[in-house]
Amino acid sequence: MKKYKFLIGGPTSSGKSDLALCLARKYKGVIINADSMQLYKELRILTNRPSVDEMKKIDHKLYGKFCADQICSVERWRKLVINEIKKCEKKNQTSIIVGGSGLYLHSLIYGMAKIPDIPTSIKNRTRSLYKKIGPKRFFLDLAKKDRRLVANIHPNDKNRMIRSWEVYELTGRSMLDFHYIQQESESDYIYKPDVFFLLMPGRDQLYKACDSRFDRMLLRGAITEVKKLLSMNFDPDLPLMKALGVSEISRYIRGNITLNEASILTKTSTRRFAKRQMTWFRNHHYKAKLIKKIFSKNNLENILSLI
Repeated sequence: MKKYKFLIGGPTSSGKSDLALCLARKYKGVIINADSMQLYKELRILTNRPSVDEMKKIDHKLYGKFCADQICSVERWRKLVINEIKKCEKKNQTSIIVGGSGLYLHSLIYGMAKIPDIPTSIKNRTRSLYKKIGPKRFFLDLAKKDRRLVANIHPNDKNRMIRSWEVYELTGRSMLDFHYIQQESESDYIYKPDVFFLLMPGRDQLYKACDSRFDRMLLRGAITEVKKLLSMNFDPDLPLMKALGVSEISRYIRGNITLNEASILTKTSTRRFAKRQMTWFRNHHYKAKLIKKIFSKNNLENILSLI
């Protein structure tokens, strides 16, 4: 059986993980995570990480690898995933990289340039500004500087917003410029998938999938999961604490809003996030096999015909 290097991207709730599982079963492949939230172990349900049963049956890599207080940057993830790809190549195994984190996928297929060290003066000035004007205004001002990048940043992701602002202040360039190397160099690994599937379903279909997925998360125990997370007293600025649903469910747990309100707010933020992901993938014009519907096993044969 021929071995492939698959890459699967697309917005949340588009069926990427289900497609990866089908490909892994057919080609006896290894699934490698490219979702920035699924890297962390504390939230299996709310980040929609593969189930224990799925991970027993199919080899999965880089899922639940870090504790919430161990921040995994794009560069760190890239080194880890390249190591997993090379292991697959050595063993002559099919590799299936799957996720919706655009910066992660972008860094893998285009490479990364070294980001200059940020002077302390710029760091202090940026943090003071963030504290003064707050996350919402900071996000809007960052969008004026770097419209391309904010399409893939959550408005509450303090660390990434501050980092992006600092880089722009120092260099006058987008963070994306440092995740984009036009030509391969001997010192940098550039990933060249055999097949890149990009799931880009219609907006109405995608939004319905986002809503129904969150309903299933609640039934599976998302509230209990967030209660446990809060009991660990992590820094609220850590990436995992910004995962979709954490803030809203936390407010419900504390008695500030009803469960219905938490559900409505989470579904709204999830749809907005999916929209930003769609914008990211559209704007970057990747050379990919475009799938314009939510993945299901009913359209698997049509997808396989694209290989």
